[in-house]
Amino acid sequence: MIVRDGEGVHRVVTVRVSGAKTLADADTAARAVANSALVKTSWHGGDPNWGRIIDAIGYSPATVIEEKVDIGYCAPGSRRILWSLKRGQPTRVTFKQLCAAVAPKEFELHINLNLGKANAVMYAADLTEEYVEFNKGDVSDPAALGG
Repeated sequence: MIVRDGEGVHRVVTVRVSGAKTLADADTAARAVANSALVKTSWHGGDPNWGRIIDAIGYSPATVIEEKVDIGYCAPGSRRILWSLKRGQPTRVTFKQLCAAVAPKEFELHINLNLGKANAVMYAADLTEEYVEFNKGDVSDPAALGG
């Protein structure tokens, strides 16, 4: 509910990381994806850009072997995951199908690192122009600035 109530939020995404070596790895991978400005802006544009997702996982401190990573999307609570990446390779799912999976106001992002049994869940939102406008401050009005 906190994520849904954010300023300018258009899409809410549940990031589910599974198959991590440790709980710390699952948590840091989920946080890296959920907090990535590039991933969040792609969500806002309805772009199922798995390249940005795997990049965020890669710069996290989590143990990752790119050739083992699966990335997929589904409706909240659904068990039918549309995989865009399996074992580090793009699937035959079409771009149009992937766009449809991330078009709703809420969806789940599934990331399986395929290295262990640890899992983590993180709730995130897209990064919108409205969020930036609301939070950027105004240097001509010192009262609008933080600090």
